[in-house]
Amino acid sequence: MTSDQAKRTFDVNTLSILRVAKAVIPSMVERKQGLIINIGSVAGNIPIAWNGLYGAAKAAVHALSDILAMECKPFGVKVMLVAPGSVKSNICANQAATLELLPTSIYKAYFDRVYECMYASQGKGSMPTNEFARRVVAKALSPSPPGYMTLGGSARLCAFFQWLPRQLVIWIMGSWFVWRKG
Repeated sequence: MTSDQAKRTFDVNTLSILRVAKAVIPSMVERKQGLIINIGSVAGNIPIAWNGLYGAAKAAVHALSDILAMECKPFGVKVMLVAPGSVKSNICANQAATLELLPTSIYKAYFDRVYECMYASQGKGSMPTNEFARRVVAKALSPSPPGYMTLGGSARLCAFFQWLPRQLVIWIMGSWFVWRKG
């Protein structure tokens, strides 16, 4: 990624939640109630090769959501972090439109794997967008919305990975997406 693409990734995925929170929290505090819903990603919990800056931006969303939940609780404001796994969307097409590999890149031999990894979330097992939205809205409107929810393809696998030793997960993910032969 270029520096401008990296800045945009953090602006869209991380800084945007701070701007929204700053705009809505004062009125929620005044009413002593409210719910902020932030969209993270399983990529914010599990390192995925070729997706580093997106994962880092989503990891920041996870941390900020946890902090906002702690800081807003005394005022009756709840925070719900949604960490989707594979959900049908345009995210890959949008990423592919800006993906370019410099001629001098050391990753030329891995370019096919970069594409494979990028589109992995859109394959078999991806949750349809309308089902994802329906489930998130149902939880958000429930009497006690969860502070964290994950759903979509591979969400359970990623939840399991969170319980494994970190270095084992890095080895597994590297084996799947980077180091394998052929």
